[in-house]
Amino acid sequence: MVPIQIFYQKVHNLEWELIYVGSSETPDKDQLLDSVVVGPINEGRHKFIFEADPPNPDLIPTENVVDVTVILLRCSYNGQKFTDIGWFVSNEYQDEELVENPPTKPVLEKIRRTIKTDDVRVTMFTIKWDDKQDDEIESTNAEAAEVIDNVNDSVKVMDIAAEDTILSEPFNDKTNC
Repeated sequence: MVPIQIFYQKVHNLEWELIYVGSSETPDKDQLLDSVVVGPINEGRHKFIFEADPPNPDLIPTENVVDVTVILLRCSYNGQKFTDIGWFVSNEYQDEELVENPPTKPVLEKIRRTIKTDDVRVTMFTIKWDDKQDDEIESTNAEAAEVIDNVNDSVKVMDIAAEDTILSEPFNDKTNC
């Protein structure tokens, strides 16, 4: 579930993208899992559910399949990226034998993906929301700071119970936001 708060009377379409970082060494291995356009949206608090297929393991470098990575929820308005919300993801074997002696070729059925929902990272970017925005940049920055302060309480990458701190699922299962 993705909660958002709109501070303007009406915001036209927001584009959301869910990105799986396939390698920390190059953005060329990032995978766009899905994108959705939501809007127009009136002022106030809103929620929507974002479901995407899992990453394609064939596009992830073999040495990064069983590793720690990041999943990003990115939002843009009028083609301007204004936020990246990221969570750490751990892909690891549950079987002790495979942990101790990992195979050269990953065994996907034995890998468990765990998304750490209690450790969210938010990056905000100042954008021009409308033609009058040039005079309102400082106001927008103050509102963005408020969103950052509240994001740990309201944003979860998965729709899970509040007391859960991680979500663990088979590597090839769908991802819900």
